[in-house]
Amino acid sequence: MALGRQSLRVMAVGILTLLLLGAAACGDDKDSSSGAQPTGAATATTAGAQPKSGGQITYGLLFFSPTVDPILNPGQGATGGDQMHALYGNLIHVDSDSGAIVDGGMALSLTPSADLTTWTLKLRPGITFTSGEPYDAAAVIKNINRFLNPALKASARTNVSLISSMEAPDSTTVVFKLKQPYGALAPQFSGPLGYVAAPSFLDKWDAGDKTATPVGAGPFKFESFKTDEALVLTRNEKYWAGPAYLDSIKYVSIPSPTGTYQAFQSGQLQVANLYDPPTFQQVQKDKVPFKLWNIYGSIGTVFNSRPESVFGDIRLRQAVAMAIDPKLVNDRVWGSALPIVGSQFVAPESSWSSPTNIKQPLDPAKAKQLVDAVKKDKPGWDGSVNFVCYTGGGGAPENAGLTLKSVLDPIGFNLSITKSLDTNQFVQQVSVNKKFDMACWGGWAFLDYDPYSQLFPSFYSNQAGNLSGVNSPTMDAALDALRVAKTPADTKAAMGKVNDDFINQSIGAIHGANPTVDIYTTKVNNFTLMGRGIPLLQKVWLS
Repeated sequence: MALGRQSLRVMAVGILTLLLLGAAACGDDKDSSSGAQPTGAATATTAGAQPKSGGQITYGLLFFSPTVDPILNPGQGATGGDQMHALYGNLIHVDSDSGAIVDGGMALSLTPSADLTTWTLKLRPGITFTSGEPYDAAAVIKNINRFLNPALKASARTNVSLISSMEAPDSTTVVFKLKQPYGALAPQFSGPLGYVAAPSFLDKWDAGDKTATPVGAGPFKFESFKTDEALVLTRNEKYWAGPAYLDSIKYVSIPSPTGTYQAFQSGQLQVANLYDPPTFQQVQKDKVPFKLWNIYGSIGTVFNSRPESVFGDIRLRQAVAMAIDPKLVNDRVWGSALPIVGSQFVAPESSWSSPTNIKQPLDPAKAKQLVDAVKKDKPGWDGSVNFVCYTGGGGAPENAGLTLKSVLDPIGFNLSITKSLDTNQFVQQVSVNKKFDMACWGGWAFLDYDPYSQLFPSFYSNQAGNLSGVNSPTMDAALDALRVAKTPADTKAAMGKVNDDFINQSIGAIHGANPTVDIYTTKVNNFTLMGRGIPLLQKVWLS
């Protein structure tokens, strides 16, 4: 399946006020209302039918957020953003393909200064939280200050690290002063920074009352929540844009892609996230309606370069990267179903790809020489390394370790496999505690219209999200250049340096990329995605 290119995004110094009211809501998320090839067409609606109110949808999630605290959610559509948007709304809505601001958010405009160091946010007047509190500049500042508080360990901490100060000239205006120029601040408010909770709720929550009822101003309001089971939201009759059509949404988590699809086929789910190439192939064969959002660099193996891991020796990282054939991984692990196969960090399908980008060489003989050299220098090491992955109903995670073992043991490694972890345990061990040698990983995905916000926390030196632990001045310089890129040529050049340093430092081994997909039944009408893959469920109605 060929994936459509993301539109080039120009980050010009001369950007004027980004007026949401004057922007067109394009809805360019890739979709197929009949299950055919994605075309980027408009959303599916039953022909000639009029929207009607009523009904509940049950939404099967790839990642069920363990908390209702907006600062503890990664914020993408498949990782908590869908739930947070429905409950809290978003300050900014961006087009799913181009990243351009479109109408629909809680803010009217976001205006940068000429040097991109000052941004002014204007809120819609008259919005209130479901508690009756004003949705105003003070509330926005209170929420963003929580991201800036290191004691709260916000998942999006790095997205706000450039903010030096905030002030509110009036109740509907927030002025952000940045430490350095940044041309892509707007998309940050379409994700975690855009989920604004009521101050009264935050006061209780931060004081230790984790039973406090969450209060937002989104299209739905809180009804009930059971960790790892379900989050139920009901319609907010006072939503600023008018009440949603649906009476309620029930979010649930099913721990495997095949299980999720089976639940969808049996009628238990009306909408579901999928992130599994073989299951997505079946979705297309079954002609199920779907929408996808393109992400790149998302399937691979990460190496822990810290001193306590054997991969602190770059030669071993290089050896593994040289030995793994992405085509072999695709065939054995993913059933030849990956839509993008290759070892470049910036995939050729990305708008930011360049023919001059370094490609990872495939050279098992050289890889064996590197392993032998390390054994000679370290007589006590017998080649032992551990690979960590998670259990999954699709079989791919389990097959990954066996596939790597068949490649690495012949060149001198002795690979053991840890695979009896569910996804939450895996994230805790690998992402939080960083206790691993090698691990399967899909967290390097980036959006073409906003690569910096994902790549900065993943690769910049000493960031909590820098999973590999590689601290590279060359990578830092590339990311600094990406942050201030003013033209597509600037962005492409910076992304080329990111790609090259990823390979030169052997941060990991890329096998390919795969989009996240939302599927929905034919009774679900007007299902649309905005940027970050976040569904606009306030527009959905059931026939």
